[in-house]
Amino acid sequence: MAAALVASIGLGGCSSSPAKTAHSTTTAPTTAPTASTSTTPAAVSSTTTSTAAVRSTTTSTPVRTTTTAPPKTVTAGAADNGQTIAMHVGDTLEVVLSGCGGCGYQWEMTGQPNPVVFRYEGESTSSPTSSTAPGAAPVVGSPVTYTWTFKALSAHTTGFLAGYYPPSQKQPTQTYTLHLVVSS
Repeated sequence: MAAALVASIGLGGCSSSPAKTAHSTTTAPTTAPTASTSTTPAAVSSTTTSTAAVRSTTTSTPVRTTTTAPPKTVTAGAADNGQTIAMHVGDTLEVVLSGCGGCGYQWEMTGQPNPVVFRYEGESTSSPTSSTAPGAAPVVGSPVTYTWTFKALSAHTTGFLAGYYPPSQKQPTQTYTLHLVVSS
């Protein structure tokens, strides 16, 4: 690799080397040789005739972009209990939990995210139906899906809490916690 590097920037001893003949000019080659992208600073600075050609193919001006990713919807479910969810301002958070609604159990939000950080968009429940016809009655004893929706407004940290309550009980049998980190 070192011999190919030395030959490609014009430091080789043999003038009949095909690599030296092809790349010994002081202008940048039309296609960048793969050896010049892995040059060491000592090898590049030891030559005066080819340094500009090698450096022009290996350096670039950093570009600063100010565009942000489009808002997305982040869905957190039962597997995310106790986890940290990272989001950006403008993203939508959907917390989706299932329970045995036909058994009288239900999920209730017990700790809403800070309203300065998240705007509460609403809550919905759904359960499978006995048919696909609109307005059909839910299947008795079927699971119910609870969905809470929030919109990220500002960069900060907050949390979400929910409890799973049995019928006529004031203490949850399960709790659900999310740590929410919103960045700009």
